[in-house]
Amino acid sequence: MAKVVTIQTISDDPNGIKIIGLGAKSLKTFVVPRSMVSEIKNRDDANTPGVYFLFGENEAGSTVYIGQSANIINRINDHDRGKSDELWNIAVLFSLETIYIRYLEDNAVRQAKEAKRYDVKNIAGAPGEKINESQRIIGEEYFEDMKFILGILGYPLFQDSPKEKQAEEVYFIEDANNKDAMGRGSLLPNQEFIVFKDSLARVKETKGFIEHVRSSVALRSQLVSEGVLKILENGKSYIFTKDYVFSSPSAAADVVVARACNGWTGWKNKEGKTLDENTRGPGKYDMFFSIFEKEFSKITPEYQNDISFSQYSRKNYKQIKFPGYGRKHFEVRFVKGESAIEIALHNEPAGVNDYYLRDFFNKNKESVQKEIGNNVKYEEWGDHWERIFILVPIESNQNLDDQLALRISKTMRDFVGCIHPLIK
Repeated sequence: MAKVVTIQTISDDPNGIKIIGLGAKSLKTFVVPRSMVSEIKNRDDANTPGVYFLFGENEAGSTVYIGQSANIINRINDHDRGKSDELWNIAVLFSLETIYIRYLEDNAVRQAKEAKRYDVKNIAGAPGEKINESQRIIGEEYFEDMKFILGILGYPLFQDSPKEKQAEEVYFIEDANNKDAMGRGSLLPNQEFIVFKDSLARVKETKGFIEHVRSSVALRSQLVSEGVLKILENGKSYIFTKDYVFSSPSAAADVVVARACNGWTGWKNKEGKTLDENTRGPGKYDMFFSIFEKEFSKITPEYQNDISFSQYSRKNYKQIKFPGYGRKHFEVRFVKGESAIEIALHNEPAGVNDYYLRDFFNKNKESVQKEIGNNVKYEEWGDHWERIFILVPIESNQNLDDQLALRISKTMRDFVGCIHPLIK
């Protein structure tokens, strides 16, 4: 049955706060980027009881925290000001009557953990509210509406993963030398990638993988401890004990072959065509970055004579250099299977005492986060690199078009504008 969904923005920013309605139903939903939490706190229609979902990313993939409160805005503000390790970037708030919120929170936590599509950060849901039969029926209707809206927003939190026999197309990846890795999987609509039960993953990890792809190394270790990967008697391969959904084709490929691997070109169908060839087509990134370069130059005339652009064979990122930056450069890169774009400033220190960005970030962290957003992070990776970066989420139905290129150009302008004068 078709449904009518309305979307209202509270400003002229298409990536700002959204209010979503579902037909004639009373359920009201707010989608709030973390950097804009303060902009919604004075709305009467948001200062209500409700259930909320905090979506983010960590090394293992997509995360969610599910909660309820008598005042959801106050509670979200507490999360925003709270623990520094809460790496959420989008809050989805459902305004509801008090009688239903504990029941819906309990249902949501339980079913999200059963679906295993996200890393659910709740230790346990609160005991469900004792409600009568008619209230339970209404509560179930609310829950179905919440699942529907979350699906539209690109958060398949409660959706079961397809089995191998149901997959539209199965892709394969192997260890080129000795068949220790033999993976089978399929791309999901939201650009996640499922690896099917009984696939084999190589046990021995390459040196470069251990040093430079720490997130995938950590994920492999997690999957072993959780029993998803079980070592075979030959000691050379792990076997997948069940289907497992990864945040991207590359994350899946890394885990299977135990080395850094571009999943878009590594996974191939039975005809030998890559995932990239079948789903993206030629020139997709070239076109996007051509628009991005033009738009960024247009809105930042003050930098026009200073910067140079380079795009490399992997095609999914653009490097931007400023004169006098030495071993430092900016990058704009598609990550997590096109579910986000990463904007970063990289530095290759000349020695152990030359971690310039670390010193800069520690000194200017508050001003940088105030200017750009709380999800600006610093990290060191490998033996020779450090970076300051921000992830810009992309909605699952977003095309790589002029609108997205302009949005990323503006974010890049703010990022460079905040950091460039301080670095120089």
